[in-house]
Amino acid sequence: MCEICEKVKTVEICPTQNIGEFIDYMEELGITIKGFTWWCHVRDGHQSCGLGGPRNQYGDGWFSEIPMNKVICFESNEKLKHYLLADYPNSHEYKECYVPAFWLDTL
Repeated sequence: MCEICEKVKTVEICPTQNIGEFIDYMEELGITIKGFTWWCHVRDGHQSCGLGGPRNQYGDGWFSEIPMNKVICFESNEKLKHYLLADYPNSHEYKECYVPAFWLDTL
């Protein structure tokens, strides 16, 4: 899995600019993304929206886990991609700092 993370510059938590590429690559490999949880990308003086978390290995800042009761799931990688790239950015729920952490089904 490390080579995938290197290619798309993510380790389960996916910066906004890499979402489409990551989902496309998972689809190409036949890996189903079961769902995602939200994390806040803390950088440039932004106040954390959640709990603690890891430093961004491929860029600036760090990630703060948003407390959630469940994983947000979709029927397919394509529906998930459409939600994250089209629906969510235009919704009243949108937060610029939120990035997804993908739950992968690799078995």
